[in-house]
Amino acid sequence: MAPIAFQLMSDLHLETHPTYDFDIKLTAPYLALLGDIGHRYWVVFFLLGNHEPTYQTWQIAKDRVRAFEQRMSRLRSTSTIGKFEREVGERMVDFKGIREWTVEDHNEAHRSDVEWLNSQVAAITATEPKREIVIFTHHCPTKDARALDPRFLDSPVSTGFVCDMRGEVCWQREAVVCWGFGHTHYSCDFVDEHGTRVVANQKGYYTSQESKYAIKKIFMRDNPAVFFPARSRGGFMRAREIMPNSLLQTPRVCLWDTDSKIRVDWAVATMPVYCITGTNRGLGLEFVRQLAADADTTIIAGTRSLDGDLSDLRAISGPAKIHILACDTSDPESVRRFASEAKSILGAANLQVDFLLNNAGIRVNVIGPAKTVEFLNAESLLSANVRIVNFTSGLASMSESLGAEGNTFRQCCTYSISKAGLNMLAVHQSGDLRKKAGLTGAVVIVVDPGWVRTRMGGPNAVLEPHQSIAGVLNVVHGLTDKDNGSFYLQLEDQSSGWAELWDTNQSELWDRGRPSPALIELVETRPDLLPRVTGKARPRALIPGCGKGYDVVMLALHGFDVVGLEVSRVAVKTAQAYAAGEMAEPRTHNYGNRDDPAGWEAALLDGAEGFDLIYDYTFLCAIRPEMREGWARRMRQLLAPNGVLVCVEFPLHKDLKHPGPPWPLQGAYWNLLAEGGNGIVHVLRDEKAGRGNGAFTRVERFKPRESYLEGQGQDMVSVWSLKKGA
Repeated sequence: MAPIAFQLMSDLHLETHPTYDFDIKLTAPYLALLGDIGHRYWVVFFLLGNHEPTYQTWQIAKDRVRAFEQRMSRLRSTSTIGKFEREVGERMVDFKGIREWTVEDHNEAHRSDVEWLNSQVAAITATEPKREIVIFTHHCPTKDARALDPRFLDSPVSTGFVCDMRGEVCWQREAVVCWGFGHTHYSCDFVDEHGTRVVANQKGYYTSQESKYAIKKIFMRDNPAVFFPARSRGGFMRAREIMPNSLLQTPRVCLWDTDSKIRVDWAVATMPVYCITGTNRGLGLEFVRQLAADADTTIIAGTRSLDGDLSDLRAISGPAKIHILACDTSDPESVRRFASEAKSILGAANLQVDFLLNNAGIRVNVIGPAKTVEFLNAESLLSANVRIVNFTSGLASMSESLGAEGNTFRQCCTYSISKAGLNMLAVHQSGDLRKKAGLTGAVVIVVDPGWVRTRMGGPNAVLEPHQSIAGVLNVVHGLTDKDNGSFYLQLEDQSSGWAELWDTNQSELWDRGRPSPALIELVETRPDLLPRVTGKARPRALIPGCGKGYDVVMLALHGFDVVGLEVSRVAVKTAQAYAAGEMAEPRTHNYGNRDDPAGWEAALLDGAEGFDLIYDYTFLCAIRPEMREGWARRMRQLLAPNGVLVCVEFPLHKDLKHPGPPWPLQGAYWNLLAEGGNGIVHVLRDEKAGRGNGAFTRVERFKPRESYLEGQGQDMVSVWSLKKGA
């Protein structure tokens, strides 16, 4: 049996995705992710940490994991608390955020797991004396100073992160060669006095990432017995019970772990191959620039001619293997030669194209992509699961063009027709490649990259190339079989994706189970910032993207008539049910969804000029940046002349270059509301009153004492009013 190599990491905190973005480089066939989960590996050793069930019950957490993989089991194993039980119970998020989970539950689970683990280790060492044992836990198993963050050594709640197992059988036996853990946001790698390698490879939160985190951390042993907590039978589960032997028997390639100098044997994984046309400038060039950062990647970069200006393309110095070939997509013979040359490069390495990005276009929007696919397939270069991306435009939309006399949609006739033809080509490719070409896993899509600042897009476009391409790659790398034949439009109705999440019961991804602490603080401590109305029994409030209605009910209880808006009927029914259970008179607020007809607000305002208060939190950050200007215009239309727009600004900690959702909002509110800009900020500037042509004046901006965990200490509350005459 081949040795087993584990790639170790923990505390990636993907539950906040996509607050920050990174790529997990594949360095071993098995991933031991001690506290979260991934999707690129053949076998995933997964255990629940304390963040997965936060703001829900353990039962819900268990059900969601089992929906992903039936063989996964519930984990409650945690650590001993000791004499600080009361303080821990009051201070630790485990006992505030996880419902139906007490300190005693915590202790009992720990005692049960340790007893079971000790017995298993003792049994293995007695019956299989040559077998090595590897143990993975979420909590730290030792109080050895080398494993602990020196800042928290004397903390009274440290036992919520660390339990000292050094006196237990499972630690002292020589057969235990490695113990990996997470949770502490402190990375380490050392060998203790018993010869056990203690390893933690933790990334941490976006705002406080662990400096010692190494994305390629790996650990290898010959045929070990692997244990990780799995509460299905009262303790830990052996890896052999969840992995068929066929997955353990893999071809060998000898590598070295540069951190530990331990020899590693692992199975070779297919390295991605990208074929991109039109790479000498614009979006094609940006594709190469972003993909070149991965050393495991091979890029076939097609350009119209090798005699043109390729200085920018040749200047890309990433570690990826880049091959620049001539490919004039308007000339079928040039495309044929391109495919033949690509065959000579990839065939020698027994590689095929995994991603085909038909970027070259304008004059050859249909024939170019068609011939590129045809000739590459004729050379057997398209993998069975190839992802093919054709680039369209909103100008191809018939619905947008109808009734659009005089605007851009009626001024680009030939281009619009060719892009509409490309859309139909993709429809046929999505079926023909599977049925006629035998590429049974092929996925063909059409993407609109948006209005981008390239030579074609011009200086007034709303997206930088890196923003557009990062978004496209996020789509491409997330494609599944069900996406075959799909259209991804950058300017499409943003509600459809959110509605699908509601309809498939995934609202827990953003649901926090309570009203916004920042909004409560504003309402209860800053009445001077709230609207003052006369002639009405109650002021009117509007909350777009109200979720399950926590903030709607809170404002209603504080004297407002509230309208909550959501994107699906499921969301509306959920909010209505919550309100009915919380309020004696739930009719004091209303809910609407995206199917409401235009002019819906008129029936709710009873002739009033607008809403007295509009609240924005995680609504602006959920829509694409190029839609922000429309959001500001709509806020201006809906707000009463003496009303206030209250914004909890989130996320402010996210780099402006990173895509969303949630999209970074640093400077966006000021640019939109005070300056009258489009809300797309590239360079932060000082925000000074009295500058700009915006319709709004900022009345106040302050940092709330408390916010949701993701924005704690960084969120800001801003209050806006309309300028006179706006």
